[in-house]
Amino acid sequence: MNGISVDTITSLFTKLSNSVSKLDTSAILGLIIAIGFVSLIYGFISESILNANTIITTIFVGTVVYMYMKNHYMRKIKELEVKNKALKMDSVLDDLCFGSKVGDVMTCENYKKAKTNFYEISNKLIQNYNWKK
Repeated sequence: MNGISVDTITSLFTKLSNSVSKLDTSAILGLIIAIGFVSLIYGFISESILNANTIITTIFVGTVVYMYMKNHYMRKIKELEVKNKALKMDSVLDDLCFGSKVGDVMTCENYKKAKTNFYEISNKLIQNYNWKK
């Protein structure tokens, strides 16, 4: 087989099967979609439906559109990041009242009401905040 031994092929197959078996479902699905996309592009090129100029132009236009959209929506993304960061902060009472063993029931009820009111007020203030500063 011109310099390729059976042991080399067997070793390659073993490494490939170990790598594939360690992938999760979403990675396997992404790999299948990528292989399908590359096969589709190869088929289009071999049938002279696409050429290198079309692919380069498509990549260039896609990059320009991505950069425009990213710059255009960056402000909205920043707003959502600030809001998300504020909502993710937990307190000690969260651990006590929302855990498996609830402490003082009356204190936890008051805390849940206060937390709900806080988030409502916070959301209204965030909506009114001028992010363009």
